[in-house]
Amino acid sequence: MILVPHSIESNRIPVPIDPVSVRAWACSQGLDVADRGRMPSAVVKARQAAQRE
Repeated sequence: MILVPHSIESNRIPVPIDPVSVRAWACSQGLDVADRGRMPSAVVKARQAAQRE
Protein backbone atom coordinates (compact mmCIF):
# COMPACT_ATOMS: atom_id res chain seq x y z
CA MET A 1 0.00 0.00 0.00
CA ILE A 2 1.23 3.49 -0.88
CA LEU A 3 0.47 6.62 1.14
CA VAL A 4 -0.45 9.69 -0.88
CA PRO A 5 -0.95 13.10 0.74
CA HIS A 6 -4.21 14.92 -0.01
CA SER A 7 -2.30 17.92 -1.32
CA ILE A 8 1.02 19.68 -0.91
CA GLU A 9 -0.55 22.50 1.12
CA SER A 10 -2.53 20.17 3.37
CA ASN A 11 -1.38 19.01 6.77
CA ARG A 12 -3.77 16.07 6.71
CA ILE A 13 -2.73 12.48 7.23
CA PRO A 14 -1.85 10.76 3.92
CA VAL A 15 -4.55 8.56 2.41
CA PRO A 16 -3.54 4.96 1.66
CA ILE A 17 -4.16 3.75 -1.89
CA ASP A 18 -4.05 0.28 -3.39
CA PRO A 19 -1.86 0.42 -6.50
CA VAL A 20 -3.45 -2.71 -7.97
CA SER A 21 -6.96 -1.25 -7.81
CA VAL A 22 -5.77 2.13 -9.11
CA ARG A 23 -4.09 0.45 -12.08
CA ALA A 24 -7.19 -1.62 -12.78
CA TRP A 25 -9.38 1.51 -12.59
CA ALA A 26 -6.99 3.44 -14.86
CA CYS A 27 -7.05 0.66 -17.47
CA SER A 28 -10.86 0.56 -17.34
CA GLN A 29 -10.87 4.31 -18.01
CA GLY A 30 -8.55 3.94 -20.99
CA LEU A 31 -5.57 5.54 -19.22
CA ASP A 32 -2.09 4.31 -20.08
CA VAL A 33 -0.31 2.98 -16.97
CA ALA A 34 2.60 0.59 -16.58
CA ASP A 35 2.13 -2.79 -14.92
CA ARG A 36 4.96 -2.01 -12.50
CA GLY A 37 6.78 0.96 -11.10
CA ARG A 38 5.82 4.37 -9.87
CA MET A 39 2.24 5.44 -10.36
CA PRO A 40 1.78 8.84 -12.04
CA SER A 41 0.31 11.32 -9.56
CA ALA A 42 -2.24 12.45 -12.17
CA VAL A 43 -3.65 8.91 -12.26
CA VAL A 44 -3.83 8.72 -8.46
CA LYS A 45 -5.55 12.13 -8.28
CA ALA A 46 -8.03 11.14 -10.98
CA ARG A 47 -8.88 7.93 -9.09
CA GLN A 48 -9.34 9.84 -5.84
CA ALA A 49 -11.59 12.36 -7.58
CA ALA A 50 -13.66 9.54 -9.09
CA GLN A 51 -14.12 7.98 -5.65
CA ARG A 52 -15.48 11.25 -4.25
CA GLU A 53 -18.17 11.45 -6.93
